[in-house]
Formats: sequence, C-alpha cells, structure tokens
Amino acid sequence: MAYNQITNVYGPVNQSKFGDVARKKPKFFGLNYPIGKYKTSRGYFGKTTGVETIENGVRQLLLTERGERVMLPGFGCNLRKFLFQPLDDITFEQIKEEIATSIRKYTRDVKIVKLGVFDLDKISETGSQALKVVVLLQLRDDTQNQFEVEVILQ
Repeated sequence: MAYNQITNVYGPVNQSKFGDVARKKPKFFGLNYPIGKYKTSRGYFGKTTGVETIENGVRQLLLTERGERVMLPGFGCNLRKFLFQPLDDITFEQIKEEIATSIRKYTRDVKIVKLGVFDLDKISETGSQALKVVVLLQLRDDTQNQFEVEVILQ
C-alpha cells in the first residue's frame, strides 16, 4: 500500500482556523509590580500583559542590586554604589553602561532608544545623593510602540 496517495476532501475546508494561530503574536503575562499595590477583586496578585509587564520587569531590574535575588544572584544593576561617588561624566557613563548591559542580558525583545541619568540635587536620609534614571525602550518587533521607565535611586 502506497502512503503517498492523494486524499479527497469533500465540502468546504476552513483554512482560517489554522492560519490565525500562526499569525498571532505571543503575549507577555506577569504579575503587577509592586505586589499588592493595586488590590484587585482576586487579591493582591494582579496580572499584567503586554508593555506593562515589560515596564514592570525593567523597573525591577533597575531597582534590584546584584546578589539580592535568591535563585538568580546575577540579576539586577549595581546602581546604589554610584550614589556615593562624585557625579561627573565618567560616573554617568559607568551608570549608563551598567544599565545597558543588564537590560541587554535580562530583557528580551526590547531595544534601548534613549538612556538618561540625572542628578536630582537632593540628599536622602542616609546622606547620599539622589539619581533619576529614565530609559526609553522599544519593542524589537514593533517600531511604533515606545515606552518610558523612570526610577529614582536614593
């Protein structure tokens, strides 16, 4: 018996069922950060999708020090060490390089469009300076969709 025989199909075949599955873009799902900030009807664990999930992930990355996560010790940016250094051009370039390296390593499908580090000219309770980090990001697949993540380090 030959297996390469032609099969006859009677009646209309709905090709759109199979074509739509291949064309759908993958969705990103995650927890709302910080946990419990927006209490929903389902409790403290709110679900986010799309760009909001990526924003929350980048914000977590920027605010986490390396070694702070238990099962992922390399995750994060060591930005707090720069709070006690003189804020000159060399320090700002080191901060930008630290952020760019961490974002490239831990976020996928995201490209940095613009990265800015600013001195806030205020002193925190610990006597250190405050920095403001603003990152303009873009999804690699979607050139129209840009979003901004802002973090203040004290």
